Amino acid sequence: MSKIPTTVRSSQVALELITLLHDHSSKAGVSQPEREHLMVLARNVCIDRCAEAEETCPCDTWGVPLAERSEIMTKEIEICQGNEIAASVRVDITVPFRVGDHIRLVSASPPENMPFRRPRVLDGLIQGYGLGSMKISLMEPPPPEECSWYIFQAGNNTTTNSMLETIGSLARKGAERCPIYSLLFTGEVHTPSPDKGDSRTMDDLDLNASQSHAVLESTKKDLTLIWGPPGTGKTTTIVHIIDEWRTLIGDKDRILVAASTNNAVDNVLEKYVTGRSAAPEDIVRVCPDSALLSKSIVRYWVGAFVDGDFNKPSPAMRAAQKRSLKLRSYSQHVAVHR
Repeated sequence: MSKIPTTVRSSQVALELITLLHDHSSKAGVSQPEREHLMVLARNVCIDRCAEAEETCPCDTWGVPLAERSEIMTKEIEICQGNEIAASVRVDITVPFRVGDHIRLVSASPPENMPFRRPRVLDGLIQGYGLGSMKISLMEPPPPEECSWYIFQAGNNTTTNSMLETIGSLARKGAERCPIYSLLFTGEVHTPSPDKGDSRTMDDLDLNASQSHAVLESTKKDLTLIWGPPGTGKTTTIVHIIDEWRTLIGDKDRILVAASTNNAVDNVLEKYVTGRSAAPEDIVRVCPDSALLSKSIVRYWVGAFVDGDFNKPSPAMRAAQKRSLKLRSYSQHVAVHR
């Protein structure tokens, strides 16, 4: 099931296959409620990934991207090992690529021996990316045809792969893999230890009743689910939860704030640093590209601590490369004069 989003380009066919495999697994003797719930989660993750690929790179009924051309093109691919290939691209492309990106290679002109003269389409995942080059793991053996290829983005597979691996690990190990497994899947509530509580009351917080209740409960429970429509102050509540946990744990541990979008994380960070004396080194905003961040919080970007864009070599790396080239040139010069 996990391979369908990166191998089946028709969203309708992909959905039918995922549903069929899920129904077959459900009838294969898996009776535990938690296992059934995990299978539903895996199915939904795959369906969401298919929807992302369809939205990013829609295809026709033949599985060929509807866009005829892409601004990114490689004139040739080099077969490395197995299904891995290396592709050369322009160094000045503006489209950001990341490891784990799902891409589709489309032949710029249909190979002569292809039936119906349809373009050849290959799905792959980026395994490495640098200036002017990328390594790609194809979902099928590399083609024998030699031609130029357009490169289309079709979303990113990293999160999907991590979620499916976690679901599989939970199915195999259960509570051994996750301390709150019973709370998540069996409804058994774990009573926290007394030192996790908070003696303060709702009146001590500058929030409304529901926000205060959510903040205080989050410090007493292993898992707290907070729901509210837009504009009800969820971001403000999250910021106060962070404050409460910082008070409880002090400087012993770090607090991780994660969300499904960069914008959501930025909203929390912007509200958190407003009116607080937080030094840049106290907060690390993890993101592969600073261009995705709000200008007001760029100074907290992890790239500021490692000196620049992850996709470009740092000054230290460039200096090392220059020294290497200089030494290589010197050794060649010595060899010539021997």
